[in-house]
Amino acid sequence: MKTLLVCIDFSDVTDELLAQAQKLAPAISERIVLLNVATANPNFGAYEPDANTVRQVVADAFQFGRAKLEGIADDLRVTLPNLEIVPLMIQGSPVEEITEHAVSLPADLILMGTHGLGGLLHLLAGSVAQSVLKLTTTPVLLVPGETE
Repeated sequence: MKTLLVCIDFSDVTDELLAQAQKLAPAISERIVLLNVATANPNFGAYEPDANTVRQVVADAFQFGRAKLEGIADDLRVTLPNLEIVPLMIQGSPVEEITEHAVSLPADLILMGTHGLGGLLHLLAGSVAQSVLKLTTTPVLLVPGETE
């Protein structure tokens, strides 16, 4: 089954990413897998919460993300009724999960956004998109976000 893997992080590039998926998918795929990778380590800044607080924040964020992803999937099912739409919310490292799911599905194309990070931040932190490009053999189409 021809599969388009759409990597969603709910950032400002998500709407454009979904618009591109709606344009591409009918011509190249039978299934869209919407992948959101939630991180297990929220950033509390200088505040050091106890373990129960961390667990609750992670659980709440995961539940909120899952509901949002299901809503996106429901909208796509209406606009693309001939395609199978699969929302997939998981926890882990975005780069690892994207590259592993590209193989296990298997995906014929990975569609993901970029965030326009530049300069020193990009050099120090790298980017998920750049790492996926280095690690996967699956074709990747990048949808650019706004540059800073």
